[in-house]
Amino acid sequence: MKKISKTIHLIISTFPISAYISYTISAALNLKDKCTTVQRAAAFGGGAIAAWAVLIGLLCLVNASYKVCAKKSSQDGLSQPADELLNKPTKKSLLNAALVTLAPLFIIYIYLPAETFFHSYSDYNFPYWILLKSLILEFICVWYTATYILSMLNAAVSRKVQALVLGFTLAIYVQYMFFNQNVGIVDGHPFVFKEHMVLASVNIIVWAALITIPLIIAIKSLKSVKTKNTNDKPNDNPTTNTPAATTVTPKLSAAILALHILTFAMLLISADKQCYHYSSVYFDYSEQYTVGSGKNIVLFIIDEADNKFIKELYQEGKISHTFDDYIIYTNTCSVYDFTNLSMLQMVTNYPFDNTLDASTRRANAWGQDSVNDFYDRFHQAGYKVNFFNFDYENSEGVIGKMDNARVFDEKNDTIQYINYKNIKKQSDALTAYRLLPIVLKPTVDMTLVSSPDPVIIYSTNTGYYENRDFDENMELKLGDSDNYLIIHHTKGLHMPDNNVETMEYCLGSVEKYIEQMKALGVYDNASIIITADHGSHDECTGDTWAATPMFMIRVGVSESPEAKDTDKVAEGPTLSDAPIYHTDIMPTLLYEAGLYYGDSAPVSETKTDDQQTLSDTDTFGKTVFDYKDGDLRERTWYNRRYDPAYPKREKYNVYYGYTYTGNTETLEKMVEEDQQTVYTVPMKNE
Repeated sequence: MKKISKTIHLIISTFPISAYISYTISAALNLKDKCTTVQRAAAFGGGAIAAWAVLIGLLCLVNASYKVCAKKSSQDGLSQPADELLNKPTKKSLLNAALVTLAPLFIIYIYLPAETFFHSYSDYNFPYWILLKSLILEFICVWYTATYILSMLNAAVSRKVQALVLGFTLAIYVQYMFFNQNVGIVDGHPFVFKEHMVLASVNIIVWAALITIPLIIAIKSLKSVKTKNTNDKPNDNPTTNTPAATTVTPKLSAAILALHILTFAMLLISADKQCYHYSSVYFDYSEQYTVGSGKNIVLFIIDEADNKFIKELYQEGKISHTFDDYIIYTNTCSVYDFTNLSMLQMVTNYPFDNTLDASTRRANAWGQDSVNDFYDRFHQAGYKVNFFNFDYENSEGVIGKMDNARVFDEKNDTIQYINYKNIKKQSDALTAYRLLPIVLKPTVDMTLVSSPDPVIIYSTNTGYYENRDFDENMELKLGDSDNYLIIHHTKGLHMPDNNVETMEYCLGSVEKYIEQMKALGVYDNASIIITADHGSHDECTGDTWAATPMFMIRVGVSESPEAKDTDKVAEGPTLSDAPIYHTDIMPTLLYEAGLYYGDSAPVSETKTDDQQTLSDTDTFGKTVFDYKDGDLRERTWYNRRYDPAYPKREKYNVYYGYTYTGNTETLEKMVEEDQQTVYTVPMKNE
């Protein structure tokens, strides 16, 4: 009967965690999109049974091994001969185990994620209960299983394990309370581990002491009881021979738990009300194929469209005559070689600053006086500004600037999909970084903190980002505004499509867009710019080379110097070696709208007093037309790289800055010869 009872307890103890393991595997395999409901149910059930069998088998194997190795002694004073590792749990053993295991698990799964969320809620676009929901199931399953198994261990082993768990609880508490100062966690600032080896050494010593001292006390306490019972009459009742350490461990764990529950409750009560609401800004795509009846300025950003591909198409004569009145710039440079920062720079011209975390950078960028002036000019001139971007972390600063930007309305908008898996991965990475000793922090992959995959997808309307989707769904129509500034961001040449064939296809989509503008009678007065957020780079190996973006612009509409030279565009697009930079995009857009005043200082109601005396050249920079072939210009290109001396990331943890005066070949030489300046990356960057 005893064996049957123990088997039943083993089955009960491992059932929840087995089901959770099966659920996690099913989610990782994305069975929801691949299988029917019946197939998913069968896979889940089979996985749970398999995990169940493996766990029970392992526990039985450990128990048998312990039984073989244990030395039987009827005089240990604790119980009957300790030849069994696992026994039927008692109410007291369950209660003690529950308290001891709940303390660290509550800190790991509930308290620290909540503290991080509430202190940095502006970085999240979802309410706290979404984060809690992503963690609570695993928390319950792990706590239940850990409690049950710990309560089944024989008294001697259980006390040692409880002491170790208590030591670990104390260690993580001391870690996040005292040793995480200036280690680049919540504030996002970089931390150079090799410069803090003394602190890391002290940290390890403290961890070792906190974990081993409770264990040593427990072992000594067990020995003292054994000695006492050797001299006294053996007692079959273990509760009368309980060492003091056995009761202190659950009580101390309960005290730590109570402290964190109280603090957690205070966090919930004092948190900003925005922590309990969605605060996302998204783009409305209903006008993705809408143009105006008057002036249209269209900026196509074809992701990763490198100069080398457009040059190859030009050399092979594969560029359509539709682009005969365009200039192709061959000496280009993006500020960044990666999408997030490059897209932000292209529409705000925010300067490089490696000290800021993502949310602060976005808020600062959109709050610039020059940005307010830029978009106010377009709106005052009767332009509607639409931004169609699918790979962009938004700030509320875009509201009032991009006319298709919306703030999520909980009453009227709906959620299509919540990626709980990604939310949990991000939370786990932050929690692990906070809890681990300093020497182990570099092992945490902090790219998970800012996962490239969206965690919330809103059911507003459908937009098209993939190249084929963008092309096949294109059907232009006239909108409710005469003038439009339109920015399209498409997938472009991201791997495995970083080739000249994809470049030709994307250029064909732009040509199709132009032909439809002609059919609507709005192309003659249109300004078109075709570029990329950055050039082509190796997304697998992370190898560095000088990646420069393509840049084409239509001439003949605006009164640019190149537009006046009609002979240049008579037989096809013109090649220009003028040194242009992505900082030129915003002033060029103003120029195309007739809203750029060069060295003059136009008076504007939207300008601050400090801006009134600044010329447009001072405020926005120069246009692409202000640079000529053969000009020399200093530019800096920032690339992401990996340095093991800095906090771990999947592919990069520093910026390499290459400042050069010359052309693409000059940049290529600097990259090959490692002539860069190194800038550290904040923990919570793009």
